[in-house]
Amino acid sequence: MNNSAAKDLKDIVVKLQDIDKAFRFGEKMLPLIEGFVSFISDFIPFIEQVSGSIEDSRAKIPEAANQIDKVTNATELAMTEVLDKIDEINEELACVSENIGTIDEKNSKSLEVINELKEKFKDDIETKRVLKRIARNLDIKKQSGDVKNKIQDIMANTDQITMSLQVQDITAQQLAAVNHMIISIQHKLSNLLEAVDASDYKSGDSLKRAELPGEHFDSSASYTEGVKQNEVDEVINSINVNASQEEIDKLFS
Repeated sequence: MNNSAAKDLKDIVVKLQDIDKAFRFGEKMLPLIEGFVSFISDFIPFIEQVSGSIEDSRAKIPEAANQIDKVTNATELAMTEVLDKIDEINEELACVSENIGTIDEKNSKSLEVINELKEKFKDDIETKRVLKRIARNLDIKKQSGDVKNKIQDIMANTDQITMSLQVQDITAQQLAAVNHMIISIQHKLSNLLEAVDASDYKSGDSLKRAELPGEHFDSSASYTEGVKQNEVDEVINSINVNASQEEIDKLFS
């Protein structure tokens, strides 16, 4: 019995020693815990400031996205009007060039008739002299050739303008990509605010994703001078809309 009591007493002493060690460890950890609590307390104002900045930025995103969409639409409308005018100019120039060709053809036939008359009245000096003057006045091959060359130069310049206006298509693609990224960032910021319970805003309530109607965009679109406008349009229309969502996710991961 005495041995059992002594054993129990030893167990109590061991447990008391364990409790003492636990208290000593707690005393050592107390400054660390107090420091951590102090750090959290100091960090809360910073979190609130960041949250306020995020909320302010999020509030400005719809206006920025809408402005980009307006700029894209206005630019697209203006460039469409310019391209339509260029097409009209090219059609008129082609018509003028065709008419000049018709004039040259009739002029050649007139000269043939004059040569026949000259042969017929070869003994009539006065008549031959008059016919030569008429032939000189009708000979406009050089002038008509110069006009045709000028028309070709003008048409080449209008083609170059059309090719250069592919910049508008590229700009539209890049603006659409920026618009897509801005709205995706807005959704991420909204989710972040909801996660820290700093805002009642629900993602997607006030702004829908704005994209160019009926068009796809390439966020890596760039201008190449040697590509014709219709070829650029075909390439752009074949591109899928899978631009930079992965990169946006990385920003918030």
